[in-house]
Amino acid sequence: MRTFGRLVLSLLIVTAAGIGAAAADPFRVNSGKSLDILSIQVEKTAQGRALVLRFGTRTPLSDIPGLRMEADELWEHFVVNVEKGDYRRAVIRAAALAKGGKTVDFVYLKRGGDWRTLVKELGPGGRLTEALLRRLYDRYRTADQKRGRRITELYTAPDWTVSYSYPPESGIGTLELDRETFLGLLDRIRSQGVISGRDYAMEVTRIRVAPDGRSATVQAGIKGRVTIRGRRVAMRGRLVERLAVERGAIVSTQMRLIFEEIFDAIDH
Repeated sequence: MRTFGRLVLSLLIVTAAGIGAAAADPFRVNSGKSLDILSIQVEKTAQGRALVLRFGTRTPLSDIPGLRMEADELWEHFVVNVEKGDYRRAVIRAAALAKGGKTVDFVYLKRGGDWRTLVKELGPGGRLTEALLRRLYDRYRTADQKRGRRITELYTAPDWTVSYSYPPESGIGTLELDRETFLGLLDRIRSQGVISGRDYAMEVTRIRVAPDGRSATVQAGIKGRVTIRGRRVAMRGRLVERLAVERGAIVSTQMRLIFEEIFDAIDH
């Protein structure tokens, strides 16, 4: 995993000297997108010191799910520097590149052994809402984003499980993985380039929010194509995911993927 390395050190020296924000320094995240790093500095908050990364964005500041995607992609790299500095609180601050200087903060907290990010769009009393979940799924599940280990950890409970059910004719049956096994598999897939050319779509078909707003179940149809070790495969199926609110953060507690059809794709 790449870290900010010398960039972090140089920006900390600049801000500590009181010179102000450094010039934008482009940084390429795993999806291939380049984001402008404006400054990295330590800030004191009522909850303790925090390492703050400020980046420039062309995404409208009203598009919170879109900004969160960018912040999380930076977090995949930034978290290494945060942990090296022994911080338990960090902020990734999105700054509009247009005039005005407005910003949106995304807060990351270490609770126990896991990092969590606070979701500011929760409803009154910190409740999940169908509108919020639909926006999040529309953004995240259709994004061409290479989600790595550290982003996955942000949004999964320690006892999270994922199961894959395959069509009877495949002879595979159902596979169930705990979080650590899944993360290890994710690392190997990324390092070895096993999967590439993802092209899929997801359509949310049902959202059920519990009466207390503390948990929800999301169902969605999925279809698309992916290249696995050079073989182009098409698939169609369903996703069922259970979510919960954890002190201002949203985490997945269980995910099921039911593949109804898997066959060789013919690309035209």
